[in-house]
Amino acid sequence: MITEHLISLGCRRIGFLAYSRSASTVEARIAGYRDALFVSGLPVKPDLVQHMDGDSPSELKPYLEKQEPDALVCGNDRTAAQVMQSLIRLSYKIPDDIRVVGIDDVEYASLLPTPLTTVHQPCREIGGAAVAVMLERLSTPEMPIRDILLDCRLVVRESCGAKKAGDSPRKQEDTRIANSPGTCGVIS
Repeated sequence: MITEHLISLGCRRIGFLAYSRSASTVEARIAGYRDALFVSGLPVKPDLVQHMDGDSPSELKPYLEKQEPDALVCGNDRTAAQVMQSLIRLSYKIPDDIRVVGIDDVEYASLLPTPLTTVHQPCREIGGAAVAVMLERLSTPEMPIRDILLDCRLVVRESCGAKKAGDSPRKQEDTRIANSPGTCGVIS
C-alpha cells in the first residue's frame, strides 16, 4: 500500500530500508514492496533493499549516493524516524530531495521534523486477534495454521510529498486515504 502510494506520486526509484535483525514482519513488508514495484512495471532491483546495522549518517550516505532513490520505504516508523534524522544531518530536505514513508503510525509520527506518511496498524485489533487464536490453539492444538487479515489504512502526511507544508495541522492529521484499505496479518 505504501509503495503503491509513492508510485502514484510519480516516484520511480524507491528504496526499502530496514535494520538487520528486524522482526519477521519486515520481510513480509519487503515482499509487499517488491510486489508493488513488479505490478506497476517498475524494475525490482535487489540493491535498492538495504539492511542497515546502525543509524549513523555515514552508513546511509553510500547507499544514497550509489542507489540515488527518489523515495524510501522504511520497515517501520522507528526506522523512518532515524533515517529522517540521518537525512537531515546529510543536508537532504524531506520531501523535496527525497520522500520518506514508514509503517505502524506510532504516536510520534506526526511530530517528526517532517510529519511522517505511514500505514496505520490496528494494534488493539491485532492484539485481540492474537489472544483469540492463541486460546483457540490451546483448545484445538491440531488446528491448521492460518492467516488472519485485518484492515489497515494509509495516513498521508508531509514526508511523502503529497501535502504542502502550508496545509493546516488539523488537515494534515485528518488526511487518510480511506478508499485504499490494506491488510495487516496475524498468523495463528
